[in-house]
Amino acid sequence: VLIPNAKTVVSYVFFVEYPRFWPSEVLNDHMEKTVKEAITYLFLSEPFIELQSEYDLTFEEQKFSHDTKAVGQGECNPQNEKKCILFGVDLAFSHTPELSSSEVIYTFLQYAQSVTTRIDGNEDVAARYVGDKPVEAEVKVMLSGVPSRVMTSAEVQSFQRITTSFLSENLYDISSTENLDIFFVNVDKQKQVFADLGGRRVRVLQKSSDSIDIATTITGQYLPPPEIDFPMLVVDSINSNEAKLIDGLKKGGNSEYFNYVREITAHLDQPQVTPTSVPTQLPSIADKPENSINIAGVQFTLEMFLDPTNPAMYVAISTILVLMMLCMLCICWYQYRVIGQFYGENETAKQTHSTVPISVELDTANGDRM
Repeated sequence: VLIPNAKTVVSYVFFVEYPRFWPSEVLNDHMEKTVKEAITYLFLSEPFIELQSEYDLTFEEQKFSHDTKAVGQGECNPQNEKKCILFGVDLAFSHTPELSSSEVIYTFLQYAQSVTTRIDGNEDVAARYVGDKPVEAEVKVMLSGVPSRVMTSAEVQSFQRITTSFLSENLYDISSTENLDIFFVNVDKQKQVFADLGGRRVRVLQKSSDSIDIATTITGQYLPPPEIDFPMLVVDSINSNEAKLIDGLKKGGNSEYFNYVREITAHLDQPQVTPTSVPTQLPSIADKPENSINIAGVQFTLEMFLDPTNPAMYVAISTILVLMMLCMLCICWYQYRVIGQFYGENETAKQTHSTVPISVELDTANGDRM
């Protein structure tokens, strides 16, 4: 039985400046062309190559919406006789059910600026991305009172599922914003915790209980403003509601392992910065990046050719290698011509010297040579 592919819609929102004399059809055509080019460009790079090969990720269609009013998105001040509009793009993708929609959305949100750069490549158009942004936090979670072992794979899945649901419900109370969504909690690593007492390594908790330190990565999306510190929101949410999380693990963990949890604490290894804030005064979106060049409506910057995740770097390297090979071929051809000409002249000289007759005149009178 064939299982139908899942569908996921990724939404981008931009401030777009364009000439006043452009009708809406021209702007729509420009956006359709450049966004489609940007998606095609992304599909040639990691991690999209892997998503295509493993989960059959396919770009289906795009739909547009625009509004001259931009509530809560800052200000758009058009310059040089241009109009400004809030332009939304909904991109529809299909993929196998094994790939979650949240992972698709999170991956594409990480590359929203690349799409913006593509739109911004036309000298008549300036764009700034003002939609949802990806947020991420690396948090250490310690479970105290558990049996003296780490979690099994099934228990890890239960922990991830329950913690994701817990954060989705509780982060709203901490942040007081409805613009924050949790995608998933991923367990990166786990280890038993030992203490050093008088030079001896002993377990933190004696008897039959222990503690484990769980390294997690929490991802989501957020629409600013206001400014938030996502990693600290996650830590505060867990530490201020640990009883609720413990209860959720005991009731929904489907394992005796979590029945022994008596304390949960969360902390950050080091300060983390999540770029989710929006400046009070947005700079003009007509500003173009420095050290850039516009070729055929596409904006190229130096950073594009120095980024290992950008295909432009490999295109540049391939071009340089081809030019080097052509130069070597030209040098070899020139040397062949020069050496061939040199040997050709020598052979001609030898042949001329061997065929020239030597005439000797004799004086018949006295027999002397003339």
